[in-house]
Amino acid sequence: MPLFHATTTDGAAQIDTRGFTDAAGYYRPDVDRSGVWVSDQPCASQAGGGAPVLYAIEAT
Repeated sequence: MPLFHATTTDGAAQIDTRGFTDAAGYYRPDVDRSGVWVSDQPCASQAGGGAPVLYAIEAT
C-alpha cells in the first residue's frame, strides 16, 4: 500500500540525509501532534504543486 508525504525542497534534502524524523506542532488550536504525516492518497494540493516534493512510500 503506497503512502504519500509532501514536503518542501529543503525538507526533502533533510529527509534524504537523515531519513524521516518526528516533528511536533499544533495543527488545531488545542491539539499538539507529533510524528511524520502521511496520507493514503496524494492530496490535490500536493500533486498540483502545493508542495514541491511528494514522496511515495511503500508500506508492507
